[in-house]
Amino acid sequence: MIPRSGGKRMRVCRACGRKYKRGIRLSSKFVCVWCEQSLIQLKADDQDYDRWMYLLKPESGSYK
Repeated sequence: MIPRSGGKRMRVCRACGRKYKRGIRLSSKFVCVWCEQSLIQLKADDQDYDRWMYLLKPESGSYK
């Protein structure tokens, strides 16, 4: 018999690449809790704003 972890499967954050079990889903992409917190504190005039908008942009063909 193969032992199972018993928990949720690990996902990879679309923003930073970390593996995590808990996070949020933004525009069909999953983001870890660390990136979620930095996104909450982000303002439109911050340097990383454009990078976040690019990362969270829906992929073409995802809404059919």
